[in-house]
Amino acid sequence: MGKEELMSLGEVIEYAIVIFDNCNIPLKPYHKGWHLLFYSYKQSQKLHIDTPACVADLRFDANGPYPKARTLTEFLTALCWIPCLDQSNSFDEYKVDPGVKEIWEQRYLGLSESAKWFMSDVLARARNIFLPVIVEEPVLSNV
Repeated sequence: MGKEELMSLGEVIEYAIVIFDNCNIPLKPYHKGWHLLFYSYKQSQKLHIDTPACVADLRFDANGPYPKARTLTEFLTALCWIPCLDQSNSFDEYKVDPGVKEIWEQRYLGLSESAKWFMSDVLARARNIFLPVIVEEPVLSNV
């Protein structure tokens, strides 16, 4: 990221929510996927130059079933307290408020190319974490 653009963790999450919603990646009401997503950057041997400091500096507690970052948990929880994410139509998936999404989308469009590159990397990693793996059953023939 250039000095002119420092994304906060909140902005990274907001932009990710917009991208996920546009790409039909379900926003589940549990935080495990988010923690695994951002922990994947910690596990990278070398962070890409475009990785924001807010992601690189996340501190994870590995004592539990999966690594957790307290700051990440607090932000995700806050999104549900304020009317940004709605779970009223489904118990297993959040929906982003359309008005909030429009605001976040407009801000996303103004990002630099390096910030958009990072967010495309977030999307690629998220697809591996959030989308279920579909395994086709073998077709048995009537022999």
